Parts: sequence; structure tokens; C-alpha cells
Amino acid sequence: MSKALEKIEQYQRVVLAELLAQCTKGQQRKFARIFPDGPEKMPLDKVANAVLLCERTVKKNKEEKDA
Repeated sequence: MSKALEKIEQYQRVVLAELLAQCTKGQQRKFARIFPDGPEKMPLDKVANAVLLCERTVKKNKEEKDA
């Protein structure tokens, strides 16, 4: 894997961890059931989907809070 791809992978995992921190404890437990390897050991092909899932969840949480 090239250095550029390694940096992108590392960045995605950091973003995923930050998004997970913004989720509720219940949402974090559900994430752990869906992705038992967690962000650090998750296969690269699943990281992008996990990021999208967390982005939608954080957005939904914010909308519900603002309503």
C-alpha cells in the first residue's frame, strides 16, 4: 500500500473514532454489534460505510436536539 493510501486510511479511522464519540452510548453499542472489530481493526473496505453511518447518526442526533 502506498504512503498516500495509508494516510487516507489512518485519517478515515480518526474521523470514524471522532464521530463515534459524538454518538450516544446506545448507538455506540449498536455500532459495536455491527462492526465488532471497532475502528482500529476494521477492514478498510468497511471503514467508509461506517463513517457514512456515523455521519448520518450524528446529523440525526443534532436535528432531534435542535427540534
